[in-house]
Amino acid sequence: MPAHQINQGLILDKEGRPQNIVYWEGVERFLENKELDAELQKQQPLAGTKVVIVVGDGYIADEFKAYAERFQAYGADVRFGTRMWGQPEQPFDSDSVNNTQVIERLVVKTSIQNFADFSNQKVSIVVAPASNAMGQATYATDATNPGNNEVTQFFQSALANPNVVVAANCHGLYAFTPAVKALDGYQVAANGDMSGEVRAAGAFVLSDNLVDELGKVVIDRNLVTTKSGKDTNYIIDAATRTYMQIAAS
Repeated sequence: MPAHQINQGLILDKEGRPQNIVYWEGVERFLENKELDAELQKQQPLAGTKVVIVVGDGYIADEFKAYAERFQAYGADVRFGTRMWGQPEQPFDSDSVNNTQVIERLVVKTSIQNFADFSNQKVSIVVAPASNAMGQATYATDATNPGNNEVTQFFQSALANPNVVVAANCHGLYAFTPAVKALDGYQVAANGDMSGEVRAAGAFVLSDNLVDELGKVVIDRNLVTTKSGKDTNYIIDAATRTYMQIAAS
């Protein structure tokens, strides 16, 4: 098998803001529902707020670019943060781009703790991305208490704040599953290979057919979930509309 080609992905500044968005020639974007929501673009409902995407290894390059582009189009100040492990920066490699030999590298210099004061930081939405990113990010240094990790605690705090929308895309629910009953009573969409763990965290997992009937996303209070990374654009729009409803109430 030929060696992977490592390309530079998004470039972030020290505050986690994306500085560029590059799509590689000949690599087809795989996300569905590519057209922006014209109403959301016009209304700019996320203006004056931050959307925080938590980064882990094995992320999907197209997914992260969609967050940067689409949330910005709806007015947000988009930031990428991660668990820094006491280091000044953390490099992350994407999953292979659309089954090619291309991998993108993203360097993050911003801790998620910078955004943990959700009200003062004006955080509207936090995102747990698809693929293996959250499984890697929630690594437990204490196997007897796996929920006691920085990423799971960050998302639990966000979910407990009724003014913050939590968007968990596909395997993004791995941000919660290390903690017992972290999703207690929530109805969610989940990828089939993790439904057992999601149920163990206390959630009710809806059938794939019902999720499709609901428009690819499940919204329960301030939690928005999908079952596939292909549905990234759907979850962005749904999370934005959910925040609009919260802000208006």
